[in-house]
Amino acid sequence: MPQFKLHYQAHSGKAGHGHLPLCELALIGPIRRVPIIAVVDSGATHPMFPASAAMDAGIDLSRARPISVDFGGSTTVGKLVRTYIEFLGLSERRLCPDVIFVEEEMKLGYAMLGRRGIFAQFAEIAFAEKISPGRIIFRW
Repeated sequence: MPQFKLHYQAHSGKAGHGHLPLCELALIGPIRRVPIIAVVDSGATHPMFPASAAMDAGIDLSRARPISVDFGGSTTVGKLVRTYIEFLGLSERRLCPDVIFVEEEMKLGYAMLGRRGIFAQFAEIAFAEKISPGRIIFRW
């Protein structure tokens, strides 16, 4: 079964977070590819990115469907848009999930990859935390 491994990365933000399952992505828009750092979050439903990344990529949010989202202990309204992303180092697996773009600064310090549109693209996603450093294994 083909697989792709990503090592957990040190998170320099909030104390106590240590290493998190962060990955580097490219948000692909009509103007450019924008680098995104996102946590692979099995507790999140949708991927959620900052609206500034959509603007940088040339993705028009003006006609996007508004959607209420809860994250980081707060509620805000985001814009739901289907767009292309790809994992850096895995360009042959371009994904096209619905992403919620939020205007509010991402309080957690990184974007989130939720289950819808991401997890279903793979046969299995495993979090290997007993190995140092921890890693995420995507199998298809």
